[in-house]
Amino acid sequence: MTRARCTAVPAVACALALALAGCGAVFTGSPGGGSGGSGEVVSGGTFTVALNDDPGSLSPLTGVSLVQRGLVPYGYESLAYVTAEGDLVPWLAESWQETPTSITYTLKDGITCADGTTFTAETAAANIAYQADPAHGTFWFGSNITEGMTATADGATLTITSPTPNPFLLAGTGAVEMVCQAGLDDPESLSDTTNGTALYRLTSSTPGSSYTYSKRDGYTWGPGGLTSDTPGLPAEIVGRVVTDEATATNVLLSGELNAASIAGATGSGSRPRASIRSAC
Repeated sequence: MTRARCTAVPAVACALALALAGCGAVFTGSPGGGSGGSGEVVSGGTFTVALNDDPGSLSPLTGVSLVQRGLVPYGYESLAYVTAEGDLVPWLAESWQETPTSITYTLKDGITCADGTTFTAETAAANIAYQADPAHGTFWFGSNITEGMTATADGATLTITSPTPNPFLLAGTGAVEMVCQAGLDDPESLSDTTNGTALYRLTSSTPGSSYTYSKRDGYTWGPGGLTSDTPGLPAEIVGRVVTDEATATNVLLSGELNAASIAGATGSGSRPRASIRSAC
């Protein structure tokens, strides 16, 4: 197995190679081009990943395709983060307290949105209220967020209450991607823009061709101490639509891509052609 080195940025850097993989094997090229990646950490530049389909709407509220859901983490963050070991650690929230029917999150200081506004507990509560309304038909409704859940804000704290005992309040509510207030006020605007708190924001898009996310300055609230200045982060992430698997392989090997999902079968069966992946 080929292993590509990731920096200590589990929620962002490793997602560059893996978030869009969906099913199948992930091949990684070298950050500067060429197919013989050295595994060295490289800061700045552009990380280009193949998308096996066009994502269509980019909204984290309603998108359901694997490609679209893979793009969501580039522009949006959640209250908690699940590590590779399955542990839940702080992300937008710095701490939490649970009861059988409620969870209270305390948000970190200084969180800002892609549009420059401050992300508050009130906005977090509005996210939960939007998700809990069955009329909105959101991605998380019925699983992580259920009808009857309510949310209130008090200063930097967010309290989510379930109408019945729920042992999975942290895992469920902590995973919901938070949208900034302007996005909640105009959900349709999220189909072709991003407005979240993430380290990256969408800066250009050409449907059917490519989607470019640029690193924001002043980001300080990432898991594990991640900031805008953490070494090993690209300045841009480009999702390039390459629907043909053979083309994706050739472009990857030429060095024009840094990552691609290759999920083809052998001639006589349905097993993957290879089992090479990046590891964090």
